[in-house]
Amino acid sequence: MTAHYASPPRRPRSRIVTIGLCLVVLALAAAIAVSFLRARSKAEAEIAALKVVGPPCRQLSRDQALASGEDLSRTFHFQEVTILRASGHVACDEVAEEGGGHHGRFTECQFTTPGLLAVSAGPATTYFRPGPGQNATVTVRDDHPACVLGANLKS
Repeated sequence: MTAHYASPPRRPRSRIVTIGLCLVVLALAAAIAVSFLRARSKAEAEIAALKVVGPPCRQLSRDQALASGEDLSRTFHFQEVTILRASGHVACDEVAEEGGGHHGRFTECQFTTPGLLAVSAGPATTYFRPGPGQNATVTVRDDHPACVLGANLKS
């Protein structure tokens, strides 16, 4: 007669492996979530630092801008926007709308005492006069430029 020996039960070992795999998956999910939340928080802080709130710049007609006689020879292009200015320095960036992500991005340019500005976005050119000694911020959303007095320029 041959003896039949029963195999040891495998359940405890398979449960340990299953629990171990679940813990690894949970740890990876937690690490991804923490990384995402940190990146989002950083993006929101950058957006807040760039946000400029101020009174609107005075908008001029083309004739008024040309009649001023100011030299708009300082020209540059950023993304699909062309900006001419009479003086000063500029810093531009592509900014995500609040909430971060790749959706809803717009162009923002900050100026030190630009004098007169001509912003060409899409088919039209818009003219702004921030005023003497005034910094300005121009945003362009969907080919529509807007200008406010003030800038968050870092020295």
